[in-house]
This record gives sequence, structure tokens and C-alpha cells, in this order.
Amino acid sequence: MYDTANHDWHGVEVEVTCRGAEEKTTDITWLSCIIEEHLRRSYVDIREDPDHEWSADETDCQKNSYTIRIWPRNRVLFYGHRTDIFQPTAMDIKNPQPLGHRVYRCSWKGQECVLKYIETDTDVGAIELEIEKRKDLINKAQIPADQVNSEMSRRFCLVPILAVVVADWQPTKPKTIVGILMPYAGEDLGILAKNSGGNLPITLQQLQDLVRGVRELGKYELFQGDIRPWNTLLQPSATAANPRLMLIDIDMELPGYPGDAKAFGNLLCWCRKNSLALSEDEQANVRLSNAVNALSSGNFDMAIDCLSTT
Repeated sequence: MYDTANHDWHGVEVEVTCRGAEEKTTDITWLSCIIEEHLRRSYVDIREDPDHEWSADETDCQKNSYTIRIWPRNRVLFYGHRTDIFQPTAMDIKNPQPLGHRVYRCSWKGQECVLKYIETDTDVGAIELEIEKRKDLINKAQIPADQVNSEMSRRFCLVPILAVVVADWQPTKPKTIVGILMPYAGEDLGILAKNSGGNLPITLQQLQDLVRGVRELGKYELFQGDIRPWNTLLQPSATAANPRLMLIDIDMELPGYPGDAKAFGNLLCWCRKNSLALSEDEQANVRLSNAVNALSSGNFDMAIDCLSTT
């Protein structure tokens, strides 16, 4: 599928070899022309065997070789049963802008949102986990239906799911999950550090709230699983009176992950290094060092006390 608004192909991978050197091109217009040409020429072959990967090796007039691969989706999720917690919605988003792989910033019902879009079978598993783990948290914490979004943000510092997007077009089966919609919660700390020249606009209070949120997850035998700068967002001041640090995912532990406590200690060290306001404040340095030591032994309560400014 070709997204004309964002010049982006879904379900198509192009690999380009230029003058004998392996590299991937970022020339979206060129890619689109190449793919469109060969889809037209080879559509019958693709259509006759839709359940298997199709590929073609080609060479253009400048002797650049490339491979086009089109692969099917074998895993499909369905949503909209009576026991489902989140609101199902059609793909009625506006002004989509790509933020990264399968992630779009968009407008939905007048709210700035992020669409996490299912493109491959791997994405299906990730989206399924995000839905199920948030559902698990809601049930374990016994959060009332009308307080889910506010509690996710306030208590757990976790970006909530606003709605599950389901397909409303043919030939897709009814209730097939396309992706999930979440409120736009700002840029990640990695991007902010780069754009600010190493002077992150964060405070001890924001870090303390985030430690408290991770501790609350642990009370229900859940963890974040990948606490890193690029998985931590800072709410934009334009949309939040008191911007908070927010976590994107839940229960996404990767191999070799040291655990939420130690990973959070690493994040605190990184924040101190990338924030002049924190690194040049002697008292803040002491508090951060003590919090890191507490987290190294898994003591969230002590870390919260160490970060207190009152």
C-alpha cells in the first residue's frame, strides 16, 4: 500500500546497491517510481500467490541494482468484543505525519495523537502486547472506566491508549486491528537532548514522579522493560500545565535488560550528564547520586525520598 500523503510504502521493502557498495537509499520519490513501475508490470504474479513473499531483482539505467520485496501479513488481530476495554474506532485520522517506523503524529477528534500502525507480523505482536498489558494493569489496579486515561498518566506516568483502530474497508475482514491511537506526549529525551545542545529542560520533581510511576507498576507485577532516553517522553508545555515525563511502552523487556531499577539509575545518570541545570546544581547532584545508589539495590522508595526537593 502506498501512503500518498506521506510518500511512504507499507509492506514493501527496497534494498539498493549503488556502484557496488551496500547502502539503502532515502530518495523516497525514486523508490516510489521504481516500486510503482514494477508493481504494474508484476501485479499478476503477486496476485496469483498472495500468501508468499514476492521479490524482484532489477537494475536501472545507471547500473544500480536493487531488490523489491513484498511480503504478506500472516497474523491478524481482531477487536470490538464486549469484553474489550478500549474504544474501537475507524481510521478517521487527519494530517498524518511520520515520526518513525510505523508511527505517525496525527489529529483525531480534535486531539493531537500518535498512531502506532501495524505493518508487519512483528508489529502485530508488539501492538497486541501493548493492548493486553494495559488491559491487565487496568484490571489489576481496578481503575474505573472513566478514570483510565487520567490514572495511566498521573499514577503510572504511562501514555494511555485512547482507541484501537480497526479496518473499515474491503477486502479486510471486519474488526481487523490496524493500530492504536495514543495522545501525543511530546518528544523523547534523546531528541530533546540533541536539540537543546545537551541542556535538557527537566527537573528533579519530574524524575521523582517517573520513579514513582515505575514503582507503582511493580506493585501489580508489571514492569516497563526498556527504560531508556528514547522511550521516555517529556510532555510539551503547550498542552500540559505541569509537564511530566512519560513512558511509552509496558512489559517490553529485552534480552540482557538489567531490570527497571538499574535501568532507571542509568537514565538518571544520563539525564544529569545532559542537563546543565542538574549537573551544575550541587544539591541536585547529591540527590541524583543517592537515588542512583538506591536504585542499584532495587529500592524505589529510597530513590523517591532522595529525589525529593521538600
